[in-house]
Amino acid sequence: MIPDITLPSGVWNNVYAASGISAGTPILIQSKGGSMVFLWEGPASPASSAWDGVTFCNEPWVADQVGVSGCWIKSNATVIINVQAFTL
Repeated sequence: MIPDITLPSGVWNNVYAASGISAGTPILIQSKGGSMVFLWEGPASPASSAWDGVTFCNEPWVADQVGVSGCWIKSNATVIINVQAFTL
């Protein structure tokens, strides 16, 4: 099991790089705090000023597009997430 990951606020964070899971692997992501979290799936992060993407809070989210080379998270507060490889 991968330990929880603390991500800084206000910047797009590469979930694959932070977790050590190989890019393109389907993953299950859960925010462990009450802050809104924005998720973006793509090879590169959106512009630093962007707040686009899927919004979720405490509910688990599955990034399941096999072969996607990037999964990015941004929050308006420091956020703790749990990330696990997910089998479809």
